[in-house]
Amino acid sequence: MEQRKYFRFTEGAERPDPPGTTDTVKHPDGADVVDFLDAVFATKNLSDSILRGLRPSTLKVYANEKAEVPLRRSDKLAASGKSEDDPIIVQLPRVWYELRDADAGASFANTVASSVRLTENDSVETLLKAVYGANGGTLAHTAPNQLVAYESLTCFAKNQPLDMASAIGSCGRLENAPVVVIVPKRGKRQSEGGNIEEAAKRQKMGVNKKNLAFVKPYQSTAARLKDTDEVTQVVEAVATVQQSPEEQIPFIVLESSSGMGKTQMAFNLMARDDIDVFYIVCDVVDVNVQYVYTAFRTRSIVFGQCVSKDTEDKKKMKSGDVSEIEATGELQTYALICALLTGSETMAETATRGEVEETLIAWKKRAPGKQCAIFLDEFPREEPSRIIQFRFMRNVFRSFRLPVILSSTNGTARNLINYGQQSRGRDDKTLWCVVLTKFPRFQDPFLDLLRPDLRLIIEHSRPLFARKA
Repeated sequence: MEQRKYFRFTEGAERPDPPGTTDTVKHPDGADVVDFLDAVFATKNLSDSILRGLRPSTLKVYANEKAEVPLRRSDKLAASGKSEDDPIIVQLPRVWYELRDADAGASFANTVASSVRLTENDSVETLLKAVYGANGGTLAHTAPNQLVAYESLTCFAKNQPLDMASAIGSCGRLENAPVVVIVPKRGKRQSEGGNIEEAAKRQKMGVNKKNLAFVKPYQSTAARLKDTDEVTQVVEAVATVQQSPEEQIPFIVLESSSGMGKTQMAFNLMARDDIDVFYIVCDVVDVNVQYVYTAFRTRSIVFGQCVSKDTEDKKKMKSGDVSEIEATGELQTYALICALLTGSETMAETATRGEVEETLIAWKKRAPGKQCAIFLDEFPREEPSRIIQFRFMRNVFRSFRLPVILSSTNGTARNLINYGQQSRGRDDKTLWCVVLTKFPRFQDPFLDLLRPDLRLIIEHSRPLFARKA
């Protein structure tokens, strides 16, 4: 016989007042803590949100609000969680920290106490890497191994840092008692005299500023097109994809022949206030048609290098599907994603999935209610020898539920179906991708000065040709 068990999540050791929302699961008579957690993780709306990226072993379970000692995995829950007023407490892993300046110990860059999803068993080194990943833009002048952690400001004053190899333990359990992370001083001496080896591992991946002149015509056009129905349709598609209940979110394909405005669509989206678009040109070395690509050449080449490196070991990356990527803890492309989300001009050699997750959480805090998408322009044509790379390009972002927009003049973008699993879901009813084929017509204020017949021809021409006309 099953019982309904009431439970409530808490963040770290915090006991919020007023308490949070109470949830329920059905729990067999005589079941233990392990069975209870399995039931909690089997609840899809929880596993896709608050529990995403966590494991049952990282959670602590308390019999009730007053319990100070967590239950053992083998303990029974027959007497706990019987009512909404006295729920079982499920403690999510969380370590609080605050960034402090190395000179005076003052708050660094006006930041406030924040947190990362780690347990007391994780090492201090892991904590510092997670902190760095969550603050990549703010900490762009330094590296993870240049940060120093202290249990408190008192320990900082006494110069008693935490051992990098030691477990976090009870440090940072509460928001009002965070781990103090000291950030090294900015300046020329730091950049030249710091860890040269670590600095050498970082590479530039920002926009090529000397070629920004090629971007301006696209930006000017985007100012006129950003609110058209065709552009709004893409934003709505991104929102739909982001909210998809599927374990693997669909992707979006912009498909048409050359000159219809696929690249312009990326700039149309960038011009809006309700979405952040991170633009990458695939195989930019082989693309010489549009000068605008040169402004993103460095970023795009680095992306290609990351993909090649992360997929070169065919024993580890056999198919490039989402589940395979999710099982890979550390990759070069993860570091690129962190740099994109933080706006950093450089990226580390590698990053972990945990670092990307924390960086994504930080981005959502900075841009509440905003959509976010990766725009992969000029998606390559099919090559059997590179099928894993192409699939990886798309799926590495989807593994973090980041919507992906693929621009393609061929069917490759849609046809990269994962081998070895049901990529289209049961009974082929799962949404695989969203294909959009409509783009805004060419618009220019000077069209009104032309003869009506010539204006009509230009308005109904492909945007690329209309612009030249």
